Amino acid sequence: MPAQLINSGHHYYDWEKYEEVLLDVAESILGWSGFTRERLGYQPRTRGFLEEFRGEREKEVLRELMSLDKET
Repeated sequence: MPAQLINSGHHYYDWEKYEEVLLDVAESILGWSGFTRERLGYQPRTRGFLEEFRGEREKEVLRELMSLDKET
C-alpha cells in the first residue's frame, strides 16, 4: 500500500474479514485441543454454502450405506 494512503488515516482494509480469517485459521490449527472462537468471546461461525452442501452429502452417503447394510 502506498505510504500516502497509510499516512492519510484512511483504512482500506476490511479488518472484520481479516479477523474472521484469523479465527478460521486458529480454529483449524488449534481445534484438536478444543479451541473455538467462542472461548475468545466471538460468535460461532455461520456455515457457508459449501459446508452445508458437504453436510447434506455426508448424510446421503450414510443413508446409502445403511440401506446397503440392511440388504445384506
